[in-house]
Amino acid sequence: MSLSDLQIGGWNVLGGSGLAGTFNAGNIAFVDGDFGSADNPGSDPSQSVALTSTAVGKVAKNGIVYVRPRNTVTSAQTYYADNITIPLTKPGMSILGCGSNSIRPFLGVAIKASVVTSPVLTVNGSDAHIEGMRLAGTGQTAGYAIVYAMNSTISNGAVGLQIVNCRLDNAKTGGAITIDSPNHMEVRGCSFDECAIGIHSILSYGGVASRGLKIIDCDFGGRVATRTVDVWITQSGTGSGAGVAGYEIRDCRFLDGLPTLSGATTPLFITVTSGDTGLISGCMFACLDSTTFGNGNNALFPATWFIVGSFYAAAAATSDQGLIGLT
Repeated sequence: MSLSDLQIGGWNVLGGSGLAGTFNAGNIAFVDGDFGSADNPGSDPSQSVALTSTAVGKVAKNGIVYVRPRNTVTSAQTYYADNITIPLTKPGMSILGCGSNSIRPFLGVAIKASVVTSPVLTVNGSDAHIEGMRLAGTGQTAGYAIVYAMNSTISNGAVGLQIVNCRLDNAKTGGAITIDSPNHMEVRGCSFDECAIGIHSILSYGGVASRGLKIIDCDFGGRVATRTVDVWITQSGTGSGAGVAGYEIRDCRFLDGLPTLSGATTPLFITVTSGDTGLISGCMFACLDSTTFGNGNNALFPATWFIVGSFYAAAAATSDQGLIGLT
């Protein structure tokens, strides 16, 4: 039996990646919103707690929190209403959804904000791993992010952060994922649906030099009137010009057409206003041929960025467009 097949009490406790679990005996907690209780220790599935925020409080650094879906017998999804903070003092924490569908989950674990004027998930501790959940901005007040990881004197949030196989939707202008100085951060295998802003990367804190934000194998989509920009990379404040290297947007699909919602920036698939370096490769954009692609028509990025091996349509679709005949 592989690590990824390991189950405890019927829970798929290692998530889609098959990572985590090693050297964590006694440093785990289980969340079950239907049968758990705040009075339980959380260390066993039969003694689970009801909220992820409670479970985070029960583990130490390098701890693992397993969250069970709240599906009903009518195949309806029930949200957890919660606001979760990973403290600076708990680096290396993993929060894993345990649903049967851990790859961009649809009816798996779903969490929205309880306090709608706060992020659903605030990451202050470094090297966090988030996987296999739906994180939703449903009901959230505009201007607040779903996932918020800002470097500051009390936070190393964006250092080493991984968000994998998650579904993020209904984000307002605060963004689905908003991060500051994303050192060695990766967003992989995620879908962004109906998000006014998908990923917003900022370099603002104290001149921190960032070393890498990788956005890999992600889908950005939803009605164009609900989206302003799918990926937005900016500099501001005292950190401007501090230096960013290792930005990469790879093998992503920008679906459903060019955003049209006005808001924090001109509606585009990608907007990069920093002067540092980056690479866009292997991406597909739902738009027609344009001689100004990358110059502000569909995307905007400086000359220090490169775009290679990426595609958009040469003309309006026909019945045989893109097909190759075999003889």
